[in-house]
Amino acid sequence: MDTSNVTNMSQMFLNCRSLKKLDLSSFNTNSVQDMSQMFGGCSDLRMLNITNFDTSKVTNMNGMFAGCETLEELDLSNFDTKNVQSMDNMFQATDALKSLKLGDKFVVPENKEKDLKLVDRTWIDVGTGTTKNPKPTNKIGISSDELLKHHDKGNWVVKPEKEYLGNFRIMVANNLHKDIVVTVPDNIRPEYVGSVFEVDVPKITGYTADKKTLTITAIDEGLISNDEITYTKVETKPAVKSVPTQTTVKPSNSLRLAEDIIKPKSVATAEPKTESKIEPETPAKPEVSVDSEPDVQAEQGKVSKFMNYISVHSDIKEAKTYSMDGQLNEGNTLRRSYSWFSDKELKLGNQKYYHVLGDSWVKAEDVYIYREAQNLVKTSSDVVMTNLYNSRAELLTNRGLSAGSTWQTSKEVMLNNHKYYQITANEFVDSDNVEVVNG
Repeated sequence: MDTSNVTNMSQMFLNCRSLKKLDLSSFNTNSVQDMSQMFGGCSDLRMLNITNFDTSKVTNMNGMFAGCETLEELDLSNFDTKNVQSMDNMFQATDALKSLKLGDKFVVPENKEKDLKLVDRTWIDVGTGTTKNPKPTNKIGISSDELLKHHDKGNWVVKPEKEYLGNFRIMVANNLHKDIVVTVPDNIRPEYVGSVFEVDVPKITGYTADKKTLTITAIDEGLISNDEITYTKVETKPAVKSVPTQTTVKPSNSLRLAEDIIKPKSVATAEPKTESKIEPETPAKPEVSVDSEPDVQAEQGKVSKFMNYISVHSDIKEAKTYSMDGQLNEGNTLRRSYSWFSDKELKLGNQKYYHVLGDSWVKAEDVYIYREAQNLVKTSSDVVMTNLYNSRAELLTNRGLSAGSTWQTSKEVMLNNHKYYQITANEFVDSDNVEVVNG
């Protein structure tokens, strides 16, 4: 479409309520003078690319994005508004907006900042981070009005509600049943709950991985990832005959294990008519062999694959941990509500344990199983109050959910082998008593 001679784009996409994505990066707008209500009423618009817009001749931007109720990100870094005379209601009813990129030429008429109706939030600069993992230079932030008249516009996001106070290590789910732990580098460590970032997949000598990066999310309880890495063993070719020499092979340090393990230097000597083999690195005392079956027999119990997220009950001060033989690990405890990904289950007689790190296990009765899942649930209108339960599936007698009310939940949990939705830290509703009303 040739738009080079178009001077008026007012109401061009007005009330296109079913429009979800719009890429106008190829539009030529160097002649346009009126962009008022251009995207007004696009209530379901989720992605808008107008990064190449030339707005140097535009004089009217009234209500340009008004009513874009679901738009979360907007890049206006290329906008030149020096000739714009009116910007009234430019951002009206864009309450979902949480990332805004503005250039130095984005100028608002003096004392007219409030007229743009930008959602009233506290904004922070992205700094050395990203929009999903901000690392601001000014952690206090600025108001919407201050943002619009700020001399150094840049890339800004709505300030997250909570700072991240958890650790910076995460166990990686993998098919080798190894304790593989990634320590997040300083330059990408999250500062806020809800931050999302990527780290490189740990390398294991002699194996290839099916992914290059892991996507990690910071939550209240720590770091989580839904990614599982599949490692495939690399087949080695027979060695070629050669003159006897001695070769020193240095083990790779790219793999971070759950325990601080000191490995002896390995030396491989190439002998004539023999094959030199370099075995993949393993912990000094592996709990599960790389080439073993999912179920293995420990000295006094049975270890099997588990692969679930678990959390410590919030009604206890801390959860004690135990070694593989059931002995208490003195001084090694987990705080209430602490969550992590557990890859293995251990059975010692009638007692069940879940793996934490290294030779550290927690009793099954001290934790519950959950998975991250965003749901909107609604209670029945026929019941005066829908019951709530704690993390042990015990009825809470002093509170409940009102009839016909809707609730946003972020976790699905298994309590006594039955599914519940988490309402607050220690309040859960039975899945049988609510209706999921997502989108």
